[in-house]
Amino acid sequence: MVAGKSVEYSYPTSDNAKRFGFYQTGCYTVEIKTLTRSKAVAGFAKIEEAKAYAEKLPGEWSTFTR
Repeated sequence: MVAGKSVEYSYPTSDNAKRFGFYQTGCYTVEIKTLTRSKAVAGFAKIEEAKAYAEKLPGEWSTFTR
């Protein structure tokens, strides 16, 4: 069950930046939140790209999103 979605910044040294290929620059990640956890599902160089992707996903925006 999706409780929300958000766009977060991942620093170059983070696992998410490494996972999505942005280990040198960092990236904006789209996160899906459930009641018990949060999972990054995609990484983008620009916040606008991340927001456009997240708009297409189900769930409400988290109050903590950028």
